[in-house]
Amino acid sequence: MLGLVLALAPAPTPLSPPHPPAEIELTWQAPARCPSGEEVVGRYRELLHANPTGEGVMVAEAVIREERPGVWRLDLVTRMGEFTDVRKLRAERCAELGEAAAMLFAVALEPTLEDDDTTAEPEPKPEPEPAPEPEPAPPEDVEPEPKTESNVVETPPATAPQPEFDDAPPKTSPVFLSIAGGLEAGALPGVTARVSVGSGYAWHWARAEADVFWFSPRSRPGSFGDAVIQVAGAAARGCGTPGTGRWKFPVCLGFEAGATLARVGRREGRRTINGRWLAPLLRAGALYQARRIGALVAIEGAGPVFGTQIRVDDDTVFEPTRGSIRGIVGLEIYFF
Repeated sequence: MLGLVLALAPAPTPLSPPHPPAEIELTWQAPARCPSGEEVVGRYRELLHANPTGEGVMVAEAVIREERPGVWRLDLVTRMGEFTDVRKLRAERCAELGEAAAMLFAVALEPTLEDDDTTAEPEPKPEPEPAPEPEPAPPEDVEPEPKTESNVVETPPATAPQPEFDDAPPKTSPVFLSIAGGLEAGALPGVTARVSVGSGYAWHWARAEADVFWFSPRSRPGSFGDAVIQVAGAAARGCGTPGTGRWKFPVCLGFEAGATLARVGRREGRRTINGRWLAPLLRAGALYQARRIGALVAIEGAGPVFGTQIRVDDDTVFEPTRGSIRGIVGLEIYFF
């Protein structure tokens, strides 16, 4: 069972959690030509003789990338309670790394699988002894050939104090779509609703994202009649995403640009006046990522706002504010 794993890396040992888990929560990142996370899960389930009987959940994070032509690398981190295990396996094909990961997971769920690989092969049948030959002449003195020692590299202990992560991002990055809503104060009179839709790219420690947004209309009375004011535009951000496991805590810097739209009632009819809207952004939040969906809660500030004052005759319809603050709740959908 472990023969393939032993061929892929220098003397890897089976995963050794404190007790067999009941299930494995797998986060899998690999290029498209490699096995997918669903295929690895399906493979280790095929290797099991029965349903797992352990307790608890073992969290596994796996990243496969092409280290150089003809060499693929698997970075595998597993956690269960206080237990942490860090692995780095290499193979000529990424399919072999997928098979190795499935075997390691299967043995962790059902430790008796490791014993199945140690069965002894049947002994060959004895051959008949040959007829005695005349005693040969004594051989000349020949120096014995020096023994060659096998190159054995020990793997780190199963309970490494801190996991080691490769600074290089995975070769392929997941794409995500986002939808968010919340409340905003400062941009328009009173409190407004803010909605946005967008997309982005996410790496292990960073992300880039962009969205289009809209602030719901607010009315402002004036001598000319009521004015209905709203803001619409687009934003772009770059974020660092520190965190652990499925939790990320993005901190983002960005910029938004758009227009302030004021619809004013006049005697001759209603008139729409446009003004510019520009502002730098700072966002901080918390993000929980499942396999295909994520949930985001964040606070965002914008300011100072560079906008156009809108006036009708001698009355000010809109005056740009110094800043805006928003509370945001959103969902993300991931495409690997």
